[in-house]
Amino acid sequence: MEDPQNGWTSFESFVATRLTALYRYAMVLTGDRHDAEDLVQEALTRTGVRWRRVVRVSGGTVVGMDPWSRPWAAKGCAKGATVGGEADEPVAFSYPDVFVVDPHKADGLRQIDVDSGSVVAERPLPEGVGVRPAGAQRWQLWLAAANRDTFAWVVDSVLRTADRATWQVTEARRGLPTATELNWGGRMESTGEKIDMHPHLYGSLTMGNRLIAYSAVDLVAETGWRSVVYDPRSGQSFELRGLVYAAGDWLVWPDGASYRLARVR
Repeated sequence: MEDPQNGWTSFESFVATRLTALYRYAMVLTGDRHDAEDLVQEALTRTGVRWRRVVRVSGGTVVGMDPWSRPWAAKGCAKGATVGGEADEPVAFSYPDVFVVDPHKADGLRQIDVDSGSVVAERPLPEGVGVRPAGAQRWQLWLAAANRDTFAWVVDSVLRTADRATWQVTEARRGLPTATELNWGGRMESTGEKIDMHPHLYGSLTMGNRLIAYSAVDLVAETGWRSVVYDPRSGQSFELRGLVYAAGDWLVWPDGASYRLARVR
């Protein structure tokens, strides 16, 4: 699913809505529960590695990651062009601005105009986000989203927002649902091929024109998807079960094999 505002092409949504069907198909192929689980795990690992390269769509422009995790942007059917530096990673996009991070620098957050390629602003890493040690195999994980007025991020189960004009930071919500940290990789038993995947959170942060939606699943506690929707204007939030996205003037959530929409008033 693509979020028109933040452009998240959600691997988590794909897994949440198709895991049961994938497992049933794997059972048909293997006839054994353990072999079916191994087959699904391998398939999701391979898919997840590639899925993360296309991450955001906004204003008719796609922002993704190349095989070296560098950000690129393409409009329509045009060939993509690299945006930012060698170490930059895209974290949020609201056309025409992509937010990229060099996680190894304390002042590593940059805002880049994808049309001109120029740097609009340079800022410190968001509050609560630490510098990633060189050569680290695991590191602090966080999520970000943006719209034309606000940059938002979740780190250590705390939602914060920053006004894009002044960069005044507001601590919006503490105690968010825990998202499982995934660090897939290793050597695939069936082929012996080594596949690496950067650590990531089994969660989603999206932002519409007004609302922010955070969803997470704790695979250890087996609580299923839990979401928090936050309104920066009023400071109010509410919790609900299931996976939710904010996009433009809408909230979007999966309902079986389809999606439901609710307009924000």
